[in-house]
Formats: sequence, structure tokens, C-alpha cells
Amino acid sequence: MVTKLRERSFTNNPEKAIVSGNDLLVGSSYSYAVKDDFENSYPEEGGDDIRFGRFPDELGWEFSQEGRRRQALIRFGIFTRKSWLSHQR
Repeated sequence: MVTKLRERSFTNNPEKAIVSGNDLLVGSSYSYAVKDDFENSYPEEGGDDIRFGRFPDELGWEFSQEGRRRQALIRFGIFTRKSWLSHQR
């Protein structure tokens, strides 16, 4: 299903649209950390420990304007375990 969804974005390069089940099982590539406009330094938390981490990444990339990121973060147990944007765990 993820490949089918990505095909609309990679019409000129269809091989980039292919995502396997094993690809979805790896950790997230998102750089979890608090991000602000100030010069504060916050540690990066990484996403290797997130089960099915690539799946919430795909949801975030493909549905960024639908306003469902918070729901996906809650569903995958990321909302309270990781820092992101202005949210500190």
C-alpha cells in the first residue's frame, strides 16, 4: 500500500516508490529533538528505537498537510517518548 501511495510522487522514477515490508520495520529517520528559533542546543534523540519507524515517517511525508501527525505519533507510542518541535518529553 505504501508503494502504491508513493507512486503518485515518483512518476518519473518509479523504482524510488518501492517500499518493502522490511523497509517499514527499520527505525525512523526523523531527527527527534526539540527545535526552536533560539540558539538553544537540544540533544538529538534519534529514531532507531521506534518499532515500525519507517511507517510513521511515511505517514508524515505523504500526509503532511492533512493534520494527522499527532494522531500517528500517539498511535506509534512516539508522542510521549520522544521530543519533537516544541514538545519535550
